[in-house]
Amino acid sequence: MDYLLPFEREALARGEQEGLERGIRQGQALVLERLLAHRFGILPDYVKQRLQDADTAPLTVWTDRLLYSATLSDLFGSQQTA
Repeated sequence: MDYLLPFEREALARGEQEGLERGIRQGQALVLERLLAHRFGILPDYVKQRLQDADTAPLTVWTDRLLYSATLSDLFGSQQTA
């Protein structure tokens, strides 16, 4: 590997971290979407959009709520928009 200047090493590390965080978020969203589909059947578009747009924090909350939510409205609230 060629020598990297300090700012290049910092940029590379930041890019790796951002990529890792994005991958974790996408993985969380994918697993939650699969669990929701198994539990509730075909998911409405608004649910898929919310999962796609969400950060890690709401994905974690929704995953926890899935354990005791009887409906998608219980899980996401009554508002059906992204």
